Amino acid sequence: MERREILQIRPTNQSDGIYSFNGGAPQLEFDIPRVPKYLLGKTLRINGTFEVFMGDGVGAILGDSTQARPKNSINLGSATRQLRIDSRIGVASCIDYVSIANQSGQSFEMIKNYNRLVSSLNPKDYDMRDLFCGGMDIISGATGKQDNTGRLCNKPFDFSIPIRAGIFEGDDTPLNLQLINGLHIVLQLAPNTFVLNNRCFLLGAGQDTSGQQGTGGNYQLSNVSLSFEAVVPPPDAVAQIVNSPNPEAFDYVAYTNFYNVLQTTDHTSIMNINTSRTIGFTCNMIPSAYVNNYDFNSSMTLPPVKLRGAAIGVGNAQGVIKNQVPIKEITYTRGGVRMPLDFVINAQESQEQQTPDGQLQFTTLNNIQKVFTRHHLLKSTQTELGLPMTDTEDFGRSFNEPQKADNVPCFDVGVSFDQITENGINFKGLPLGMRVQTDFGQDAVSVLSLYLYIKHKNTIMFGSNGAVQVQN
Repeated sequence: MERREILQIRPTNQSDGIYSFNGGAPQLEFDIPRVPKYLLGKTLRINGTFEVFMGDGVGAILGDSTQARPKNSINLGSATRQLRIDSRIGVASCIDYVSIANQSGQSFEMIKNYNRLVSSLNPKDYDMRDLFCGGMDIISGATGKQDNTGRLCNKPFDFSIPIRAGIFEGDDTPLNLQLINGLHIVLQLAPNTFVLNNRCFLLGAGQDTSGQQGTGGNYQLSNVSLSFEAVVPPPDAVAQIVNSPNPEAFDYVAYTNFYNVLQTTDHTSIMNINTSRTIGFTCNMIPSAYVNNYDFNSSMTLPPVKLRGAAIGVGNAQGVIKNQVPIKEITYTRGGVRMPLDFVINAQESQEQQTPDGQLQFTTLNNIQKVFTRHHLLKSTQTELGLPMTDTEDFGRSFNEPQKADNVPCFDVGVSFDQITENGINFKGLPLGMRVQTDFGQDAVSVLSLYLYIKHKNTIMFGSNGAVQVQN
């Protein structure tokens, strides 16, 4: 009879056991051998210890225990050492891209800007109960509250996070490690300036300047391992796997990403995605000046925003986020023809009136997963309405109400192309288009980075000589 076992694998590039962006080991590489076992993708985890230090990190890498740690405080006016990670995706923010291939070099999935993808996925899969007291805070450092996550970063903490690649999130088919010829997984770490922020975007005045003078801070991972649960078939089934002359092909879901820049009031993104079974896509955005900047949280998924003051600055109120800029209309096309919606999504009136936009939100929630299957959501009227911000608390954080989300938006847009069969539609030779119309107006940040992710199906084909091919 079959049995199950839990396997743990150390990185093949162990170095000195410390992994950091600027410490000489910015990559994690794992090799899962070709064995007659089935990998259960949803059980796969990256485990380790996460630490934050002030400065360039050289001392920490060399084992200098005297290097200063943050002293994150809930007091916005306190000039303590402020550096923390994103409160909604936690340690996942430090993974820049994920590459998944087999031992022969056949690529199954590569996701650039992986951390930004997780920033869109997590608020649709988890709510405050999951983040604050449901275990997500323990396994990922994502507490759901900016200040709680900040205090967590004052000392080392352990993590165990999933890899949210499509190939590992399927429900139907475990990965046959024998047939696919094992796995080679590479994780590229993100810059310190992306992962860490000193929360100056919350207030500006009275903040510590350690993250503003170039030295900033650094993070590091240690005691890193990859673990997963595997199904070991009985001996007779193993023989069949090894000796099967014509193994069956199987489908899996993958994400492909694109990057664009929005800098006009009427912007159209055209993407030659070249996928034959396209299920849907999602797009999140953030002012380009906020990315890789200690003064801002690079993992935020914001709508177009206004600033208090005319320039991005520090040490004063300038450059602090003031309010959202309404999006007027969004249109999706396939080969220049509106699809899957034959109408324009008009969101201007509802946003201007600060009322929930049912059409925009429903379309967005339905883009990656069917909306009626979602039971846990961080996206809510509290995060999505973009209520006017005060001069002292820009995101209206509720210190005494831990069950309530911080008012930082969970904003993204997107659409599902196949809600019925989930087999997807063909974009071979037909570009995907997204038109966004907005009104930047006075004090608006007019250059936005767009991170777009296509969800589609691939097929793994097996040749008689043991070769493995992927068709999209």
